[in-house]
Amino acid sequence: MTSPTKWKCDYCTFLNWPSSQKCTMCRALRPLRLISPTSSKLDIATESKICSTQDSADKGDDNKWSCGACTYLNWPRSLRCTQCQSPRLNDSDTVINADNIHERIAPLKLTGSPTASRGSPPSSVSKGASPEFEACNTRSNSPQTTSKWKCEVCTYENWNKALRCAMCHSSLPLAPAKNNSNENLYFSASNQQTTSTHGRIPLSRSGSANNYEVEKRLKQIRRQHREADWSWLNAIQGVIEGNVTPVASYLNGGGDPLRHLSPADINVLPRYAGVDQGQSLVQIALRYQNEEVLKTILNSIQGTKGTKRTPHHIAPELASDIRKHLSTSLRHHKSGLPCVYFQEMSTFVIPQEVSDLPPLVQSQLYDELLDQDVQKELETDCCAINWSRELTENLGTRLLSLWNRTAGDCLLDSILGATWGILDRDGLMRKSLADCLQNSGHLLYERWAEYEIRTAAEMNLDYIPSEAELSSEWADLVSRARRPGAPLDQLHIWALSHILRRPIIVYGATCVKSHVGEPLDYARFQGVYLPLLWEPSFCWKVPIALGYTRGHFSALVPVEPDNLPSGEIRQDGGQKSSYLPLITNEAQLLPVHFLTEGEIGQEELLLHQWLDVHLTDGGCFVARQRLGRRSLLVAQLMEEWLNYYRRIL
Repeated sequence: MTSPTKWKCDYCTFLNWPSSQKCTMCRALRPLRLISPTSSKLDIATESKICSTQDSADKGDDNKWSCGACTYLNWPRSLRCTQCQSPRLNDSDTVINADNIHERIAPLKLTGSPTASRGSPPSSVSKGASPEFEACNTRSNSPQTTSKWKCEVCTYENWNKALRCAMCHSSLPLAPAKNNSNENLYFSASNQQTTSTHGRIPLSRSGSANNYEVEKRLKQIRRQHREADWSWLNAIQGVIEGNVTPVASYLNGGGDPLRHLSPADINVLPRYAGVDQGQSLVQIALRYQNEEVLKTILNSIQGTKGTKRTPHHIAPELASDIRKHLSTSLRHHKSGLPCVYFQEMSTFVIPQEVSDLPPLVQSQLYDELLDQDVQKELETDCCAINWSRELTENLGTRLLSLWNRTAGDCLLDSILGATWGILDRDGLMRKSLADCLQNSGHLLYERWAEYEIRTAAEMNLDYIPSEAELSSEWADLVSRARRPGAPLDQLHIWALSHILRRPIIVYGATCVKSHVGEPLDYARFQGVYLPLLWEPSFCWKVPIALGYTRGHFSALVPVEPDNLPSGEIRQDGGQKSSYLPLITNEAQLLPVHFLTEGEIGQEELLLHQWLDVHLTDGGCFVARQRLGRRSLLVAQLMEEWLNYYRRIL
């Protein structure tokens, strides 16, 4: 047990015997028991209080006293707080808080002009004021605790004399009118820190703050946040920070790249954003010199006219349900070709109910659904589609180019657009493609390598790719299939035909040209891609059509015919069909890709084997595309999409 007569060293806290004049451990001098009694150097305490304080300090660390202003634990010998320099209260003093403040201020009489400035305490207190209240008032007016008010818009702490925020120039929040009966006080010891942060708020007799103005402002801010277009605001933030992801998410969701900032947007955005009302994404990107973000925005502007509203933009929940349904329909083939494949088949067509809309609404619908620049290039510049009047007029098959994303996922988007009318937003097709190349690569590689060597020979090149070069290029193609946004090649189209278990026909330019019309390179994408590694009986003979224009793929879909055309080739139970040409406008057969040496010259036989081919009265060699009944989810998606334009009426 520790002897009560031992004295504790103030430096190392070692307990020394009373006869020791120095600390045994650190050799520090023993502190004097009495402090100089000069009254001029003492603020509040008397000599007797000093003695009592010293006696209490000898009892141990547990007798540290807590500052009433900042709650700092001070040594027993301290007469002022070490942190805020507030004087120590007497042992008999009672701490003022929200529960007992009314007992202290009840007998007070406040003096001074009733028109005192807002936010300032009374100028003087009557002689009947208690010493505890005077000490509290002295601490609140001390230079160390200068009051500030916090801006409700940007939360910056401004000096008390400032009438506007130094950061955002917002006005000082108004306080409720002061009661002339002098029953309200302008400060309280219990909420001193809150008052110094948020500005002085009058307290009623019960001590509760009248926060009507604060609550009103908070409701306005919450309403602005609820009504804000967060996809648009995140895109603005992404442009400022140089982050392409939120910008691409906004643009891929059908957002207008030419949209301008509104006053409501300015109020929600952080003050440090440094943007002005009326600015667009392009102007902000130029201001912050974000070239990558600017390139993404300009690519979205090119080839679009205004906002795009495809079916998955109108009903995103239904589009998400379709993607979930597709993920559940994927199967893994274990024997033979170890490749994933879809168990269900669907072919997307534009509903014939579109023709029931007024011409102006139809024009708006097609502008928001189609990629008019791609349509013009495929029809006029390349003459790759809709070149046969027999097909477009007699057989009612006119292919239209659906809008999709311009990034490296355009091929995957066009595949799902031509089949289900949606985009590959969750990367389902890319994951399936990567799995196919990973598990079935050894089978796909043989035909691909032979095709590459034969293509190099047909182009009269001076060299034949070596095995090392082919392996390196193959590894790059497999790697691109795994990377989101990476561009895809012919091999990927052929692999996708195996996943869909149906042929893919690509129409497009045979030569890639620059922006000024100069030829740059040959484009070998046009042609027919057959799932040659499957058995023909395991696949559907219903092809889908894609369009290719200078590094971009688009889904080509027809409009559903209202009734069977007069030139219908064959009617099977009244089933509607469209017809895809297998020849060019120059009557040349479309190339069939990835054939072996033994299959060269048997293209027509293979097309008859994998497709439902016919010869029209005009001598056009076509493949029949049967338009089956829509699935329930696609039918609901089309109905929601059409209802959007019906409401315009």
